[in-house]
Order: sequence, then structure tokens, then C-alpha cells
Amino acid sequence: MKSALKQKWPVWLAVAAACLGLHYLAMLLCRFVMNGGISLQSFGDMFWHRLTEPGDAPRYLDIAANGYVTEGENQINLVFYPLYPLLVRGLSILTGSLPIAGIVVSQTCYAVSSILLYELILLDADARCAWDGALLMALYPFSTFVMGVFSEGLFLMLTVGALYALRRDRMAAAGIIGFFAALCRTQGMLLFFPAVYQFVRVCFLGPDKRR
Repeated sequence: MKSALKQKWPVWLAVAAACLGLHYLAMLLCRFVMNGGISLQSFGDMFWHRLTEPGDAPRYLDIAANGYVTEGENQINLVFYPLYPLLVRGLSILTGSLPIAGIVVSQTCYAVSSILLYELILLDADARCAWDGALLMALYPFSTFVMGVFSEGLFLMLTVGALYALRRDRMAAAGIIGFFAALCRTQGMLLFFPAVYQFVRVCFLGPDKRR
């Protein structure tokens, strides 16, 4: 078991680095095309703005800083689920900054989700296909949201993690992970359906012999 994990660690790190690297490369290229050039300062400014200010990012940061309120302008924050801002609040104790904590949580979760997807594909295909799947996910345009202060990275990790646990017939683990996915986004409740399917399949067909 330990020797198997030792062999997997370099691959996992390579998958995570490649997937995150593709995102950073895409941002650099976009900045270069838009400005006809690039400097570290301009990229840093763009990076900070695009990952901490657009869309729902200010809402998540406000929840992490002040919690939920039932009056005033920020009562709309009640529609956002608590798991992501709670993790951001907890990590900010170490980083000293809520936006930095949000970026770290999102990008770490995305890196883990790319590894989980790699392992999920390996259950049915070879390493080449697993690499292709992880890299194609990184190239998907909307995956840019996993890099900033949004809950997508965390939700992706929990979703892929729950599906991987189901495929390994770890029903209890899948249930716990699915519960946390539902605390992240409403769509987490949809994991109930693949869980039921896998439970019925195992009951009638038995565990998958290929694993």
C-alpha cells in the first residue's frame, strides 16, 4: 500500500501542476493578446482583479468576513451556501487575508479534483486517457471559475470525489462527501441519483471485478 502511494505521488503532483499551469498560461496569453505585451506588474494586477472582484466573489468574501445577515443590502447573501466561505474564513487565520485564502482554497481544491478525475478515469481506461481527461477539463473555458474566489473549485472536488468513492463502492465515504457537496451548492443534491444507481447495481450485479 505504501509503495503504491509512493509511486502515485509524482504522477499526482504532475497532473495537478499541469492542470493549474494550463490556467496560468491561458491567463498570460490572454493578457498578452489584449495588451500587445505583458509585464509582471500588469499581470499581477489583472490576476488579482479577475480572481477576487468579479461576479459573486465579493459576496463570498463578505460572508467569510461578517457571516449572514437578515437585514440590509447584504441579506441577499443568504442564498449562498456556507461551506466555501467557512473554509475561506478558517484559512484566513493563516494567510491574514480573505482574498488570498479564497484563491488558495479554490486552486487547491481544483488541483485535488484534477487528481481525482485522473484516478476516476483510470478505473476504466489507461493512463494516457486519464491524462487526456484531466487536461481537457483544464481546457474547458468555464473552468476558469475554479481559480478565483468562487465555490466552483470546491464543488468540483467534492463532486468528482463522491463519484470516485461510488465507483470504488465506498458508499459511506460517498455519502459524507455528497453531504458536503450539498453544503457547497444546491446541485450537490443531484449526487443522490448516481448513488442510488450504484447501490442498485452493486446489489444486483455485485462489485465491479475490474478494480
